[in-house]
Amino acid sequence: MIFKLALRNILRNKRRTTLASLAIGIGVCAIILTDGFVEGMKYNLIESVVSTFMGDAQIHRSGFRVSREVESVIKNSQQVINILADDSEIKAYAPRTISFAMISSPDNYVNVMMLGVDPKKEQIITRIMEAIQKGGPPQTENEILVGSRLASKLEVTIGDKVVVTVAQANSSELSQEQFRISGIYSYGSKELDGAMVYVQIAKSQQMLNLGNNIHEIALKFMQLKRAGNLDISFWDEYSVDGNEALSWRKLAPEIQYMIEMIYISITLISAIIGMLVGLIIMNTLFMSLYERLFELGVLRAIGTRPQQIVAMIIAESAVLSVASVIVGTLLAILFGTLLAVYGIDYGAMEIGETTLHKPIKFIFNLRQFTLYPVATIIFSMLVAIYPGVYASKMTLARATDKTL
Repeated sequence: MIFKLALRNILRNKRRTTLASLAIGIGVCAIILTDGFVEGMKYNLIESVVSTFMGDAQIHRSGFRVSREVESVIKNSQQVINILADDSEIKAYAPRTISFAMISSPDNYVNVMMLGVDPKKEQIITRIMEAIQKGGPPQTENEILVGSRLASKLEVTIGDKVVVTVAQANSSELSQEQFRISGIYSYGSKELDGAMVYVQIAKSQQMLNLGNNIHEIALKFMQLKRAGNLDISFWDEYSVDGNEALSWRKLAPEIQYMIEMIYISITLISAIIGMLVGLIIMNTLFMSLYERLFELGVLRAIGTRPQQIVAMIIAESAVLSVASVIVGTLLAILFGTLLAVYGIDYGAMEIGETTLHKPIKFIFNLRQFTLYPVATIIFSMLVAIYPGVYASKMTLARATDKTL
């Protein structure tokens, strides 16, 4: 009976109920879209970081990331690579050498980080091929790939010659080689574009006197989520013999902090939208009560208990919020699908020192269509308690005054 009365009262003024449902539904839709958009931004942020240079994870000699000593090579690197090749978690891997170097041209010289890479394997891990603006990756041992900012500092272009100087491992000797610039890349990062060069890994091993040893193995997981899970056994299995396997969460902790800030932001936005939804529901119920003052007074006069009137008002709020949630969910599915397909292109937007090159797309998840709708209904029913208590105290004498 209570729900029948609630439904009748809600439909008494169809125009107001429709407008209120749309307003609340738009609020629910906004919360869902914000959540999905933030999820898309988080994924885009992580994907941009790992695909630019880092990879989903890396294996090094323990302490190498701090010291960058040329001698700190991965122990039993070939054995590690063989195990990785058979690991079902790993989609691809790329061996690297990393060392400090000085690159000079006839006009200038710059201290840089020299990376020895296998271009074919590297392009699966990172988006180096997409970043090349002119020319291509080093195809021979005497070719080098440089960043756009570095090329500008050195005042060089495709085909020009530069000289690279490095310190050899296990000795105080310097190694110096001449290279021809094969390509110029741009990641959109000052550090990567201005202080990093790529050469063939075999050439770098020769220059650094490393033999077949390497400093780093960049990894790409089958699933990016797995790479961010610090509880899987993968990290312990490869952190042996003095080596260490690290997830992107450990390699770039600032990204995790940024993600946490994003979640704090969505919580605040959801709270603000939730309060607006609550005010809309409260206003709608009070307007409905104003129209039914005499009716409420009569109900109290014939012996209707206050609890029944409170239950009726809460039921009205529940019916209104359920209808609104349905409307909001349908709108969110419609607009979310469009955003999931086309996304929003911010044109190489920078967050911190990370450039988001790809459009940010909406990402659906179960939380959006369970937590937020249920929370909206429960919150609406809680908000309705105050109008319900007010209505339960209505007397026939007060009702006849037509005032609140």
